[in-house]
Amino acid sequence: MPKGCSLLAQLQIGQATPVFGTQKDARVLVLCGRDEPENKGPSFEQIYAQMNEERVSLMARRYLRDLRRDAIVDYR
Repeated sequence: MPKGCSLLAQLQIGQATPVFGTQKDARVLVLCGRDEPENKGPSFEQIYAQMNEERVSLMARRYLRDLRRDAIVDYR
């Protein structure tokens, strides 16, 4: 985490950072509020269902591949 982010993470709402900058300018940041990010990632159940679907699909493709490989076509 960058230094500035860790500094802001420690602040309470309405609190200011210590003065920083160069000799020509001085800066202070004030934390006005925090917005918690929403967890938009897939749930455990969705991931588990997707993995099962992929596993079953792979087994079906293997089964069809084996059937086609072992098939004998007899023309008369």
